[in-house]
Amino acid sequence: MSMGIYKIENMVNGKVYIGSSKDIKQRFRQHLSDLKNNRHHSIHLQRAWNKYGESNFKFSIIEELDYINDLFITERHYIIKFDSLNKNKGYNIKPIFVEKSLNNNIIQKLVTSKIIDLLELGVLAILIRYISNDGTLIYQERPLNQKDIIKMTKLGRSKLSLILNHLQEVNLISKLTSKKDQRKNYYVLNVDMAN
Repeated sequence: MSMGIYKIENMVNGKVYIGSSKDIKQRFRQHLSDLKNNRHHSIHLQRAWNKYGESNFKFSIIEELDYINDLFITERHYIIKFDSLNKNKGYNIKPIFVEKSLNNNIIQKLVTSKIIDLLELGVLAILIRYISNDGTLIYQERPLNQKDIIKMTKLGRSKLSLILNHLQEVNLISKLTSKKDQRKNYYVLNVDMAN
């Protein structure tokens, strides 16, 4: 079993998908199965696979790692290096997956220490799916705002405001004001907490 960072490369156009796994061979098998059955989570990779065919894709290991805690930061490094969130260069479709590093130990500490409750943890888990490289929460190619979060969580404005205020108080997120429009706010995950 090898743990580390891998890529799936389109040999026709050079675009790549970057991923990390505790068991790369098993993860390759899962990607292959999903692609062959037309159900891969990256719609861009799936469409390219359907267009160019299996023979035009290469699966390879970029770097093997010894410590599981290095997976996220190393994956993040290669996603940035290959610019694989850029549709012209890659097939990664979401901002970097912080939830991989928000492990059970951190979740347990947050809940048992009463820093945040389960509902707040649920909102935080939704938010971290949208983190960009600099910690800004991005939704549909723009900074995530409170209206977006209301749509995602189905919570009322007042309840969500209480949760977001508390997540700011315990320094898990920060609210910033747009430089272009002082009336607009957006949110940033304090990445140091998640890494």
